[in-house]
This record gives sequence, structure tokens and C-alpha cells, in this order.
Amino acid sequence: MMDRMKAYWIERSPREQWMLGVMFALLAVVILWLGVARPLTHAQRSARDALREATVRFQKVMTDNERALRAARSVSERLLKAIVAAVSEKQVSAAAYSSAGVLNNAGPRRAVAMTLNKQL
Repeated sequence: MMDRMKAYWIERSPREQWMLGVMFALLAVVILWLGVARPLTHAQRSARDALREATVRFQKVMTDNERALRAARSVSERLLKAIVAAVSEKQVSAAAYSSAGVLNNAGPRRAVAMTLNKQL
């Protein structure tokens, strides 16, 4: 096969060899353009579009997450206030008057310390 190609090439005049060389070079450029450059350009555009869509979805998730954290913080703060109010009410009722009008003090008051871990 290669011998036949060499014989065919040698039979051509220098001008024909030059024209065939230019033709094969242009054919190689077209093949590279259609087979490599265009698919790569398409893949790049597709990846860019996918990145934009992922960024929009990520921003939506971040917004939803922030909203959920604020809601949880709000609920936690309200729960803490309710607990403090209940403990304070219990301490106040312990220092009530008896039916004889005497201050019924169950002993010295103790401070109640409470903390709330706001980390989720």
C-alpha cells in the first residue's frame, strides 16, 4: 500500500505535488476545526451555562438556609424568654404570703443561670 502511494506521489509533477500538499493541509485544518475546535467551543459554552444554573441554585439554597437559620434563632429566643419567664414566675410564687398573712419564704433565693447555644 505504501509502495503504491510512493509510486503515485513520484509520478506527479512538482506542481501537482505542491497542490496536493496544500489540499491535504487545508483538509487537515477543516478536520481539526470540525472535529476538535467546534466541539470544544460547544463544551465550553455548555459548561458555562451549567455553572450559571448551579450558581443560581446555590444562591437559592443559601437564601433558604439563611431564612431557616433566622427562623430557628427567633424560635430559640422566644423559647428562652418563655423558660426565663416560667422560672421567674416560679421563684416569685415561692415567696408568697400564707393564709395567716405571714411571708412564706422557702429560704434564700438562688440565682438561676441559663444559656442558649445559638450554634446550629
